[in-house]
Amino acid sequence: MNKIICVDCGNGDEVPFKPDEDRPVYCKECFQKHRTSPQNTKRVLDLESELETLKVEFEKSKKDYSYLYADFDNYKKLKEQDLLNAKMKSRIDVIKHLIELYEDINRVVKNSKDFENLSESIETVILKLEQIFKFESVEPIEVKTGEKFDPSLHRVVEEISTDDYGDNIICKEIKKGYKISGNVFQFSEVAVSQSESNTKEENVNVRN
Repeated sequence: MNKIICVDCGNGDEVPFKPDEDRPVYCKECFQKHRTSPQNTKRVLDLESELETLKVEFEKSKKDYSYLYADFDNYKKLKEQDLLNAKMKSRIDVIKHLIELYEDINRVVKNSKDFENLSESIETVILKLEQIFKFESVEPIEVKTGEKFDPSLHRVVEEISTDDYGDNIICKEIKKGYKISGNVFQFSEVAVSQSESNTKEENVNVRN
């Protein structure tokens, strides 16, 4: 317990806390009197009213948030479903084209009786494939012998020792690459040159 002097009546008293020097301290009787004064009672009522208002606003905000979250969740699910539907439609469109080609090839194999007719039929199928590629914005990556290796378009799968070219020059295309809408989705696999002098030097270094 801490001893205090009441600022109102001047009597001494004991309180279960350490008095704050910046705030007035009252004895029990004076504290009760000030607590129930009209001015303090009005203040308490105002605070209680303000608290009730805040509670109502909080409940409204919480309800609004729950509605907003539900709307967002529904929007997210709809967008995900739209994306799945778009992907499925795209797959179906491609598969339809492939089925058509599959049936054409089957007819070619069943009905062709000589090599010449078979060759013409296969050329027709290839032409259809090229039309599908064009419709889907698919184009082959052009690779020319003697051009410099480009890592954004090519993948090295073989190195050829030669002094006919400088280092990292494409000697031949091994597997064709493709772009879709200008973006590479299958790199061209190529063989590149490596000068014989560098190859010999590397072999010497390996042996040492």
